[in-house]
Amino acid sequence: MDLLASSSKPQTNGKKSLSSWSRPPLGTLKVNVDASFSPNLGSTALAMVGCNSNGDFCFGKTWFCMALSPLMAEATTLLKAVKYVIDRGLQDVIFKSDNQVLVSCLRQNSTPCPWDAKSLIMNIRQACIGYPNFRFMFVPREGNQVADWVARSSLHGQCPLILGT
Repeated sequence: MDLLASSSKPQTNGKKSLSSWSRPPLGTLKVNVDASFSPNLGSTALAMVGCNSNGDFCFGKTWFCMALSPLMAEATTLLKAVKYVIDRGLQDVIFKSDNQVLVSCLRQNSTPCPWDAKSLIMNIRQACIGYPNFRFMFVPREGNQVADWVARSSLHGQCPLILGT
């Protein structure tokens, strides 16, 4: 768990990062999602990491799936994360992904969604009906390092399926 805690602070090598991890607003939960897509391994690892407005780690979870593209993997991760927080009765949540196409498709109905994730994006939208305080935001990769680390580590069997309590 120490590695997870230490990886939450982006490494800048002495340079100021344009994007780094930030706390969610008071009373809001932030869930960062990421996927590690590996067609060579024949598997994809999905990860989410949640924290509260104090910046405290609340939960993390990983899954495995088959995906045809990184976009499909990211959309699958986000759908699973949305269902996870709904099942726990959470209401005020910011979901962050480093996949700009996915976030654009969710935030703007006019954005054409690629075929490989279109049904997943429609399922995410459907799941969010009745949850007006669910928001989707793009975060550059530098601000999504913990979820990225969890997904990559899980793909190689180096991370548990559930983090936290």
